[in-house]
Amino acid sequence: MKIFSALWLAFGLFYLWGCDDSQKESSDLEGDSDTVETEESATEWLDPYANQPWRPRYHFTPSENWMNDPNGLVFYKGEYHLFYQYAPEGFVLSPLHWGHAVSTDLVHWEHLPVAIYPDDVLGNAYSGSAVVDRTNSSGLCLEDEGETSCLVALFTHSGGEDGLQKQSLAYSNDRGRTWEMYENNPVLGPDPRWADFRDPKVLWDDANSRWIMVLAAGNQLLFYESSNLLEWELASEFTRDSSDDGGAWECPELFEIPLENRENESRWLLEIDWTTSTGGIGSGGRYFVGDFTDGSFYSETSVKSVLRVDYGSDFYAAQSFFGLEDGRRIWLAWMNNWQYALSVSTKPWQGAMSLPRTIALRTDDKGLYRVVQNPVEQLRSLRGNPLIQLENLVVEGEYRLPETSYCTSCEIAVELQPDSASDCFLSVFVGGQEHTDIGYDAGNGTLYFDRRESGTVDFSPHFSRRQEVDYPLDNGTLRLNVFLDQSTVEVFAGDGETVLSFLVFPDSDSRGIVWQANGGACTVETMAIYPMESIWKIPAP
Repeated sequence: MKIFSALWLAFGLFYLWGCDDSQKESSDLEGDSDTVETEESATEWLDPYANQPWRPRYHFTPSENWMNDPNGLVFYKGEYHLFYQYAPEGFVLSPLHWGHAVSTDLVHWEHLPVAIYPDDVLGNAYSGSAVVDRTNSSGLCLEDEGETSCLVALFTHSGGEDGLQKQSLAYSNDRGRTWEMYENNPVLGPDPRWADFRDPKVLWDDANSRWIMVLAAGNQLLFYESSNLLEWELASEFTRDSSDDGGAWECPELFEIPLENRENESRWLLEIDWTTSTGGIGSGGRYFVGDFTDGSFYSETSVKSVLRVDYGSDFYAAQSFFGLEDGRRIWLAWMNNWQYALSVSTKPWQGAMSLPRTIALRTDDKGLYRVVQNPVEQLRSLRGNPLIQLENLVVEGEYRLPETSYCTSCEIAVELQPDSASDCFLSVFVGGQEHTDIGYDAGNGTLYFDRRESGTVDFSPHFSRRQEVDYPLDNGTLRLNVFLDQSTVEVFAGDGETVLSFLVFPDSDSRGIVWQANGGACTVETMAIYPMESIWKIPAP
């Protein structure tokens, strides 16, 4: 395996240096029939992961072994850095390290060596974040090319000799390739009041010229301030409502974001993940919208009103990139759920990240805040020529698409009118008795995802389920962009105001696509299926 990995890395470096698609013209991903020309015809390509069942082709996965939360997402000197919780010794949670990958386009990723290791005294390297110390406030940066800046990571050391959780710092002066531990770690804690005292998210408060750290501590969030990333003072606390039964809070995220439909207005978005979410669907993420002033967060949304980041089962520990220079706010998350994560078996790798998503914030027609998410535009560079394009297809009963349109790694863009049908749904990964259903229940006004017969489901009693969310149609029309990728499905409805993300584990022969209408007819106004290229393809030797 080590020899294979070395060869893969060598070929991968050669490929990645030549495939920066960040400058290619792109647009939204909603049904546009334009395609991107590739050099497939002139080059023979090799995908080293092609024969690994369920391995996604265009979602990030580790080369091998266990992965969970994304950590330290940061953009620095032309590179996007993705760090993540990683167990290089196997398929268990411990000992945890920070794995590392970089990209120049948010699409193709280069695996790099482990960045941060466990410490015998301080413990495992748990989740955290990374920033660019542009002014050398920490005093840890060296001059490089006429500037003095460096990458600084703050993360939780868990366990160790005292068995407690505390916050530590590491820094890199070579664009993240090697990391040094701060000699006076930990920089914060431990605090004996909290068994759960972890997951620091660090950001720069430009208005007040200070660093802010948001930390999850049991049933609340703690906000700290610093001038130098090394010394932290508690500024405030944000406590959950006593009626909230969502389990422990983890992996906080905080940033200011413009309001899309209110000129010159912005709000602060506070996102948290909880290990046992309400509704019995396991772990998930929720958000609050408000103001951040004088070191305190003031929510305009009720703690009792659960605004979910993603209405699927498998979108956890979302983290956004620090330091983006183009005005976008982009995040991604671990596609899994703590109800069954340790039971999922996809060896030799385990764990996938969601697609990177741009984030916007708007108010709806009732004045309520809504987070809007869509895949980053760069993903369009992976599109091939459409396998099929349909217009005004009337479905009554079952309509099976031709085999030439079958796919397991593709984007499906749909505009649908339920018409007289009480239930209209698209089945993907169809084969034998297996099918995964994405549909609209017109009677209840709900968008749903059903994976009860999606393939391998018996590894956990919590996996096999149907989930639905209230979803009003736009002038009677449902617009969906569905991204299939071997074992991942991400459904973006409308403009991205509702998203559902799920894992599925179909048989390799389950490739069919079928429309079904019950209780009447529905009209598929438009449908296009685009194959998506593998991000791991390299020139054959």
